[in-house]
Amino acid sequence: MAHSAPPLNEQRRIVAKLESLQARSRRAREALDAVPPLLEKLRQSILAAAFRGDLTKDWRAKHKDVEPASEFLKRIRVERRKKWEEAELAKLTAKGKAPRDDAWKGKYKEPEGVDAAGLPGLPEGWCWAAWREVGFCQNGRAFPSAEYSSEGTKLLRPGNLHVSGRLEWTEGNTRRMPASWATEFPDFVVGEGELLMNLTAQSLKDEFLGRVCLSAPGEKCLLNQRLARLTGLGLPTSYWLWFFKSPGFRRYVDTLNTGSLIQHMFTSQVDACAVPIMPLEEAQTLVDVITARLGVVHALDTQVQEQTAHIPSLDRALLAKAFRGELVPQDPNDEPAPDMLARLNSATR
Repeated sequence: MAHSAPPLNEQRRIVAKLESLQARSRRAREALDAVPPLLEKLRQSILAAAFRGDLTKDWRAKHKDVEPASEFLKRIRVERRKKWEEAELAKLTAKGKAPRDDAWKGKYKEPEGVDAAGLPGLPEGWCWAAWREVGFCQNGRAFPSAEYSSEGTKLLRPGNLHVSGRLEWTEGNTRRMPASWATEFPDFVVGEGELLMNLTAQSLKDEFLGRVCLSAPGEKCLLNQRLARLTGLGLPTSYWLWFFKSPGFRRYVDTLNTGSLIQHMFTSQVDACAVPIMPLEEAQTLVDVITARLGVVHALDTQVQEQTAHIPSLDRALLAKAFRGELVPQDPNDEPAPDMLARLNSATR
């Protein structure tokens, strides 16, 4: 089917209009591309302010009679010992070695505190602790790749820990083990609402080393080697999630950089990490404030992604409009293209 070309002058106007609109489209894309890094800086600023005490400064001014974190830490340490005893007793019982007395409890080693010398100052009522005082860090198990299966229990690997803080399962990154492995090794089954950390990385991009994620409701997977399960005590799980995503923890990870091609962390290094402890009521308030502020950042990020996704379709719509003759107004004084071609042909004879 033949189509008539627009007059030459109209073609020139179309080209000029397209170039102008495409330049605006490029500028819009460049502006949108610049937003995500700024939003990430904002996220980090929020988390840095959170664990400096800035976000709950007003709360502390109104609640001066709360229990100081140093007393709270003592109770957390008591809870930690209780959790250890429960887990140890369960292991002994499962092996058919149920103890006859309490002598086995003497195996518990009180966790060493942290040396606060050189650490940043904290708001009044807060204190520093080592992670080993307030939580547990469990290393994963080496599950054999030869046993990978098309069905069964999902196997958590570093690639499943997404930068967003969620576990991500896709067709390409999901591996499974026969269900019998979960039955045989229940201590390595990850459930919902658990903190998981990546302990190895070939790249430091997107803070992959030490990246922490929170498992979603209904989650069930196996904890593979080079990953750790972090079980915090006393404070909300979200509190620990935000701390391990904060600039303070990232600075600690940077001190562990060996400069080798493949970067590693060890559970002993996580155990030694200094973590800020605050009164429970303040921590609960802080989690609410962080969630609200990061929610606004997430909403902005979503809008930027949506607008960026629209740009290619807008560019295609511009071209379609141009070829339909709808991009620029037509001028009846323009010489029709057939007349121009006839004139040019006559001039060349």
